[in-house]
Amino acid sequence: MRIRTRCCAIALAALVFHRPVAAQVRLPRSMAYLYTAHTEDARALWVNPAGLGAVLEASVMGELVVDRSPTGGLDLAQYTVGFNSRGISVGYQHDAFTSFSGTNSTIRIGLARGLNQAAFGASLAFYKADITQRAVDVGARYQLTPPLTLAAVVRDIGKPVLRDSVIRMKGVAGFSLAFLNGAAALSGDAQAAERSTSGYDMTYRAGLSLQGPGPAPVAGVVALELG
Repeated sequence: MRIRTRCCAIALAALVFHRPVAAQVRLPRSMAYLYTAHTEDARALWVNPAGLGAVLEASVMGELVVDRSPTGGLDLAQYTVGFNSRGISVGYQHDAFTSFSGTNSTIRIGLARGLNQAAFGASLAFYKADITQRAVDVGARYQLTPPLTLAAVVRDIGKPVLRDSVIRMKGVAGFSLAFLNGAAALSGDAQAAERSTSGYDMTYRAGLSLQGPGPAPVAGVVALELG
């Protein structure tokens, strides 16, 4: 396993203008641009808990999401903070909504372990939205070859109820192919989301990430969503 000895700050105060959604639940912003096989810091707590144990590291993260209200003003819609140290992680997410009076909050605890080229992890989420609900994510990842990593995660085991929305189980399989000596990666995910009646809805994501050199590198990410 690689050992990352420095503490790195991840996505510090990432300010994003976010379009309001109809559902009364928001995904963490990290899940919009990160992938199951290419996340190894505190953000893996939301994306794939196995990534928390892939590298021995310490990291903190923080994200802000801003909505444009119907009156044209700006409102803080979501903030997320998280911490990871050698596979033990804690995070908090707070959501506010402009369409109705109410907030959601989530506390998430993760634990992961790496074993040679493989890593396994799980996270337990406590959702507070009118009533407290719990859900579990379990994930795994495997470095098939030095540039190619495969991953899988099952999310929202337990089907929590947030206000009038039932969060259905989802299964995700992904890959990440590194090149340019690890400075760039091509990643993709295929997700099967359980329907309320029967069957599954499939969605696909792919993207490219580039990371600059230096002790505090700046990274750029492009993500493409396909229904």
